[in-house]
Amino acid sequence: MKQVSITLIALAMSFGQFHASARTDLLRETFQNVNGDHENLVTLDESQLDNPTGWTFTDAYAGPGYVVIKKGGTVTTPPVAGVSGNAAFYFEVRPWEDPTGKNPVDWENIKPHALSITNGELSTYEFDGMTTMGSYCIYDITPETRITLTASYDMTLSGVGIYYGDNENGSMVTSDFTKFSHESGDYYSPFDLVLTPTTGSLCYDDGKHNILVYTLDGSAPVRTSTRYDGTPIHIPATTTVRTATIFGDGTMYTDTQRVYNFPQPETPEIPAATYEVTVTRPGSLKSQLLDLDADEINGLVLKGKINGEDLKYLASSEGRTAKITYLDLEDVTFEYDGSVYRTEVYVPVGMGTVTTYNYYLSETNYTEHRSTSPTSQVYDCYSNNLASAFTGESNVKRVVVPKVLTSIGSGAFSGVTMATLPEGIEEIGAFAFSSCSNVNLPVSIKKIGAYAFGENLIKPEIDLPNLEYLDDGAFKGAKIVKFNFNDKLKHFGKEAFAGTMIEEAVFTSPVDTIPESLFSGCKFLTKVDITGNVKVIGWRAFYMSNNIESFSIPQTVESVGVDAIPDYLLPAPENGIVYIGKAAYKRTENLTECAIKEGTVSITDGLFRGSDLAKITLPASLKTIGNGVFAWTKLTSTPDMPGVTRIEDDAFEYCPELGRVTIPEQVEYVGYAFRGCDALWSLTYNAIDAECPYGVSPRDLERIVIGDKVRRLPRGIYTNNTNVTEVILPASVEILEPMVFAGCSNLEYVRLSDNITTISELAFERCYALSDIHWPAKLTTVGRSAFDHCTSLTTISLPEGMEKVDSYAFGYCSNVTTLYIASTITELVQGAFTFDNRDRSTVITATATEPQDYEWEWYYIGNPTVKVPAASIERYKSHPKWAYCENIIPIEEISAPVETSSTSFDSGIDEDTDLSDTVIGDVYVTVGEEDGYDPTDGSITLNSTMDEEYIDAIGDMAPGQSDLANRFNGLVVMVNAGTGTITINCLTLGENRLSVKIGTAEPEVYTRDLKGDITVDYSVTEPTYVYIYGTSASATPARVRAKAPAQSGNCIKIYSVGVDPTTVGIDGVGEDKVNESEIIGIYNLNGAKVSNPATPGIYIVRRADGTTAKIAIK
Repeated sequence: MKQVSITLIALAMSFGQFHASARTDLLRETFQNVNGDHENLVTLDESQLDNPTGWTFTDAYAGPGYVVIKKGGTVTTPPVAGVSGNAAFYFEVRPWEDPTGKNPVDWENIKPHALSITNGELSTYEFDGMTTMGSYCIYDITPETRITLTASYDMTLSGVGIYYGDNENGSMVTSDFTKFSHESGDYYSPFDLVLTPTTGSLCYDDGKHNILVYTLDGSAPVRTSTRYDGTPIHIPATTTVRTATIFGDGTMYTDTQRVYNFPQPETPEIPAATYEVTVTRPGSLKSQLLDLDADEINGLVLKGKINGEDLKYLASSEGRTAKITYLDLEDVTFEYDGSVYRTEVYVPVGMGTVTTYNYYLSETNYTEHRSTSPTSQVYDCYSNNLASAFTGESNVKRVVVPKVLTSIGSGAFSGVTMATLPEGIEEIGAFAFSSCSNVNLPVSIKKIGAYAFGENLIKPEIDLPNLEYLDDGAFKGAKIVKFNFNDKLKHFGKEAFAGTMIEEAVFTSPVDTIPESLFSGCKFLTKVDITGNVKVIGWRAFYMSNNIESFSIPQTVESVGVDAIPDYLLPAPENGIVYIGKAAYKRTENLTECAIKEGTVSITDGLFRGSDLAKITLPASLKTIGNGVFAWTKLTSTPDMPGVTRIEDDAFEYCPELGRVTIPEQVEYVGYAFRGCDALWSLTYNAIDAECPYGVSPRDLERIVIGDKVRRLPRGIYTNNTNVTEVILPASVEILEPMVFAGCSNLEYVRLSDNITTISELAFERCYALSDIHWPAKLTTVGRSAFDHCTSLTTISLPEGMEKVDSYAFGYCSNVTTLYIASTITELVQGAFTFDNRDRSTVITATATEPQDYEWEWYYIGNPTVKVPAASIERYKSHPKWAYCENIIPIEEISAPVETSSTSFDSGIDEDTDLSDTVIGDVYVTVGEEDGYDPTDGSITLNSTMDEEYIDAIGDMAPGQSDLANRFNGLVVMVNAGTGTITINCLTLGENRLSVKIGTAEPEVYTRDLKGDITVDYSVTEPTYVYIYGTSASATPARVRAKAPAQSGNCIKIYSVGVDPTTVGIDGVGEDKVNESEIIGIYNLNGAKVSNPATPGIYIVRRADGTTAKIAIK
């Protein structure tokens, strides 16, 4: 006997008793009426049988209640009328023992009895001669079928039976035996149904002779119903399919019926009470309907020109329009009168903003936003395409759209069931037909908006040869079976075909992205063949589309979203990783080490999430690390990322052992990638110009290194870091992103690169300890609340070139004593300088010749002194925004001497003299708190030093015309065009050196171990500033900050500075324009002073206000 399914054997055995009681007997012969003698056998009288006709016996004799068949004798069953399919049979036999003892049973050599059949097939052709009862199968039984048993020894026959193993409505099996290619449901195009019969058995056979019968009219199948031969059954319309399996022993089980429904689009009837009305003039529709001689209007064919008032009445479903369900607007035109035809108000549940949309009939489409209060928003929507006209609140269910329209607005007919569109329609707006079941789609359509059609749409085939744009969810859930993808289609929105019944997606992609959920839930999709330069397959693009048989996408794919492709379509993994194109898409095992193969461009979100990964090697080709890729892994440091440009959100989140992070130079985007990495202590940030919208560092890091090529310093590098006290940024930094240092409450000093142009909003907010900052020379913008509550900050220096200071940029900086406002600032937003330092004295230097229009809140400014250009004092005093300040004084400036001069510091100053921003003789002095005046020898002592970066940034800044005082420590003199010498009487001590920089030229460095003169020659073509300052012979970085005594072991002592012009060039001297300032000197072109020039020629004059000019004497 052949082996059959264990499950089905068990099932068959469990049904044993059921078969015995529920079987259908076709032939049952008991031989109980046979009257014979056991010892004196007589010939069988067939009339004594229960079924006396049709039998054939040979060598058979009558016994008492049985038949004796001698060895070699036969019994053949009679034909059974009306049988079909399969059946079971049995013979009840036992050896006959001759009572005379003459023919004893040869028990040792007993053989099986032979079986044979006409018209059919048996499951066996012999059975064990020792079996008292056999039960076997007859395959393909017919009314002509007869079974013959040939005795291999003398035997008694006490019963013969043919039966069906179970009745036709057997119900003990709870699941179907037959598999259907299509399950019950709604279908919108004909299909071929394929049935797969079971190969299991409910009897002791091989299961290969099961018969599957079916009906297509909903009736229960019977044994004579149509047999399924493997040919697909064509289902063209609504059909109920019922199937039954006839097993080898005739047992018959009926499967659950399948109902295939073919819904049709709704077609609301044109009501009998439909009237044609021609509008005589725009605005008269209501009155015309009131005058119409009709009890009720259910349909309306409208002609003529209507305005907004007419449209409002039509769509209101009130009064005479209340019961209109059919509306034919084909021949309607519009008067765009700008009147409101619809108002929609959205009221939130509980607290929230009430939003109102007013729709106006307008010749052009545009929207204006009006915010009336924090709890109320109003949008005025001007429309020429019936936007929101017939929504779900309208009773109109069938509409003919005006033929004058070329576009249909958002929600225009969202409440109708059937719509007829004219040729010429090019655009359908969002939600325009979201409830529509029946609509024609003209070939002129070029754009379909978001969710324009919904799940009610029944459109088995769509062919739009001019379609160019499909927005999000355009056909989501619609009953589409076939969509012809044309060559003009340039855009797919996400979910555009999600949940449709589309069967094939065969097209050349117009763009490089298959958006998220594009074909999600398309359970009838069997073929996908996409060509083109596809690079991205979005999240769940083919999710739950589980019947795809053929799947082909380009190898150009570089990124694949989570759950984009069903698992059964995936290629074999490579070392535990499944690759789709150039994307590492799925992990098939828990890896501790992994090397992503070369050529891979992206890693799909969450690929290693929660694994034991401790080591990963990334190729140079990799560009993107997706969301959560390494989350919850055992990495201790970020891997080398030689080609990565994007690190998405949560890429390394909650990695409990991650201690060190390095962001490479080429990275362009870093999401909130390191959330919950509590072991993180070191960050090396080298990204040159990355966008980091959510911050980089999740906690107070102990070590932060900024690379020397970083241009943009993003938020979250230092934010809320209480460990940092001092930061020196590389010269490459140009932009400080919002909140970059916000909450660094212990930060005291920041050296900002002079290349920084933007300090963004909240950049240093709540940096309470910040007292010293180098103000970038190229700064143009300080954002909102950038230094809010920096309560230790004393000096604010906004350099020339500055353009905007936003609101509360320096709000509540309560220790500010010095403010420099550049003349170039064009926008000072109210509250920018709300210091709240009323217990301080504040010096404000404003270099603009015209007072800037700033709304000073003097109440928050402590005891202000305002320095302005001398010629502008009266303008400041009379300006309404500046006049409140009582102490407006001129800015001290220096001019170039045209004759030999010398300024000595041995008199006129003392230890209390303010040397931070002052003019002594011809010398401008600006020194820091670490510097000072030494009255014991009459010298200005410079303990501070300047480094090369600071000096380069100074360029040729002018005292009194720039914020030089806030970025330079030293002395400045001015020389006129020409040649000459500068003499500095000084002493250099320790490692400090005296540096002299003439204009923008390279500085010269000098030492003087003993007090004496240093002479510096100059030759310039225009008036030039000369900068005198200290430098260090050691590698002391930056500008030394104020903590030194008046004199230290390393310092410079300057006793006097002199200028001796040998010639004065004319090129640097301007024409002597109208100037009332007193002339204090006249010089010839050789620089010699002339008391009363009489010889005609060109002379140079010097005036008391420091200006010089050329004059001609004729």
